[in-house]
Amino acid sequence: MSRPDPVTGLPCIRPRIGDLELTTTPVDPPRPFAWQDEGEHEAAAFDAALGKDQTDLVFRHPALTGLWSFVHIRRVGKGRAWSIQTNPDATGSLTIQDNPLRSATEGCMNLNVLGTSVDQRATYTRGPVTGARSTTFQTIDFTAGSLTGAVNDDAPLTAAWPAWAAQAPRIGPIWKLRIGEGRANAPFTGTYLDFALIEGDIFAMPRLRALFLNYAESTYQG
Repeated sequence: MSRPDPVTGLPCIRPRIGDLELTTTPVDPPRPFAWQDEGEHEAAAFDAALGKDQTDLVFRHPALTGLWSFVHIRRVGKGRAWSIQTNPDATGSLTIQDNPLRSATEGCMNLNVLGTSVDQRATYTRGPVTGARSTTFQTIDFTAGSLTGAVNDDAPLTAAWPAWAAQAPRIGPIWKLRIGEGRANAPFTGTYLDFALIEGDIFAMPRLRALFLNYAESTYQG
């Protein structure tokens, strides 16, 4: 459910499971957060203004190690759909940025350190169709610095970020996860229907993966 933050008045979203509430971030100039109907369910809608930061959704989480999986049910347009800042309160933070539709044949995640030459791409299978509902599965090994990903029921592809080990000292104890990646440089357009964070490798859980695909198809029709 969505509700206004009691302190800031900004919209926030309570989770269906767990306690990781998503809150909207203020931008200047302020812009309202948008909602869009998706099969009689409200979805978070992002409409990037060229050259301007946009409102996005964020939550903070203790640093992750080992295998963690991310499931995204969404309609993507362009730009970076979500990101992880591994030390958001420090200059030069190591950041992982998801670009689900870098091209018609490529979805990828960039490993980036602002102000340096570190900008490496790990590719996971094809990009989804623009504007179509899709479900993306990503498993990141935060110890080894590798990514396994797939769109819908595609076979997964695994790639690594060679700079991970060298940049690991930049990782802080608290991370910021941003859905909508609301920055002026390649902001996201599209709608987010559901997002899940799961400990372990989703590709080693074929039954759970199939359930997510069935849930997306049966809940968000069209």
